[in-house]
Amino acid sequence: MKSFDPTSLLLLIKQLREEYNFLKNELSDASKKDFHQIWLVSKRLNTLGTGENSHEDHHELMNTLSALQGYAEILLDDLDQANTNAITIIRKITFSIGSITKKQVEITSINPDQADLTKKHTIKNQHGSVTGKILAVDDREENRTLIQRQLEKNGHRVITASSGKEALRQLNEHEIDVVLLDLLMPVMNGMQVLQKIKDDAHLRAISVVMISGQQDIAEIIKCIEAGADDYLF
Repeated sequence: MKSFDPTSLLLLIKQLREEYNFLKNELSDASKKDFHQIWLVSKRLNTLGTGENSHEDHHELMNTLSALQGYAEILLDDLDQANTNAITIIRKITFSIGSITKKQVEITSINPDQADLTKKHTIKNQHGSVTGKILAVDDREENRTLIQRQLEKNGHRVITASSGKEALRQLNEHEIDVVLLDLLMPVMNGMQVLQKIKDDAHLRAISVVMISGQQDIAEIIKCIEAGADDYLF
């Protein structure tokens, strides 16, 4: 992992927290929760600059930055435009995250024969609708909350699972249209869950979209070959 200095991003988050103290009484309960998720996730930034374990540290960093970016974007949509100072700071935060992400992600050359494997498309449920009941599977609570907030804003019904075992239980108890499945999870990882879904005659028709902080073309190919419909970074 390339060296990561969180100083400038943490300074922006500190400025946002000061601004939050002025406007919190005007905020909705949902927005307050989104701000608090930013404070919670940002606590991990100080521990992510060493690069001592490149693979695990990189995954942890990208997950953290993605969560911060997601909550920041929700707030930009929800905040009253009169909150000019807060909006300005949040936009600086999203720009800073984009700059850090660009430095951290190494662009991997993709063989033209594999290009269709990474093509993004709208996943529809089996009835052809662009909204439906989605199962979001991630071992991180802040990621599950973020995914649920974003999808519900777009009219989806969302249930969540914190592990592969819980995901399989939910799939057998509910009619699910699409599964958003984290690739890297403890005990039972996303690939193992995907294989169990595709091996089950009652579940294999469900669309599965893999999600991960790792931009690994080899893993994308493995997931598509195993039956995933798409892979989101």
